[in-house]
Amino acid sequence: MTDNQYAPLTANTVRTLTDKLYEKRKAAALDIEKLVRDLHATNQLSQLEKLLTVLRELAMASNGHTRKGGLIGLAAAAIALGKNAPPYTVHLIEPVLSCFNDPDLRVRYYACESLYNIVKICKIAVLSHFDQLFDVLWKLSADTDQNVRSGAELLDRLLMDIVVSKEDFDIANLMSLIRDRIYVQTSSNRKFIVTWVDMTLDVLVEIDKLVNMIESPVLASFHRYGFANVLPSQILPRTHVIPTKPIDLSA
Repeated sequence: MTDNQYAPLTANTVRTLTDKLYEKRKAAALDIEKLVRDLHATNQLSQLEKLLTVLRELAMASNGHTRKGGLIGLAAAAIALGKNAPPYTVHLIEPVLSCFNDPDLRVRYYACESLYNIVKICKIAVLSHFDQLFDVLWKLSADTDQNVRSGAELLDRLLMDIVVSKEDFDIANLMSLIRDRIYVQTSSNRKFIVTWVDMTLDVLVEIDKLVNMIESPVLASFHRYGFANVLPSQILPRTHVIPTKPIDLSA
């Protein structure tokens, strides 16, 4: 392992970032935050892109600890970029999305943490990947590990808030995604779908859209599978408790 191999990261930083101990990976992530801020502040954008490429390769490596290091490094880069992160959304989000099929539940868990922080920073820019995000969250709602499911629920609520904040969000596309998954028998997957339909009804304030929605095959399917309480739930207050700062699910 040499410095040139991972430039602009040093070999020592990469070694620490991919250590089996979480505390060491966290310390390396702080070093990455500082480096990203410095590179962006001094307009060394080509070096910044090289750094993100290195983190991408780490997140997609064969070794589990290396993948965990790549995930925490990508989240650190997003946090460091802050309001400047949206142009780098593709670099940040795509490697993380690939980790949700990982057989290692800890990798999936850290992927939830990493993606939450990236989505929290990039906000509306992540909606260019909405279809992929929705599919990942739908699958994670039935994950075998409770910690992974809990992390996914936090991410799901955050994504919903971003969707609600975008006035011209493509509701028709969302309904298509829901329709493709409407007949699943797994209760946790069905609950996930109900929650998104519930949110959709909240944002469809125009009566013609609401009527079309109610008459669609989607809600007909809900009635068929015993979800007649979807509409009445709209009269109940709903609050989403979303952390205002990047989270650390391992705390």
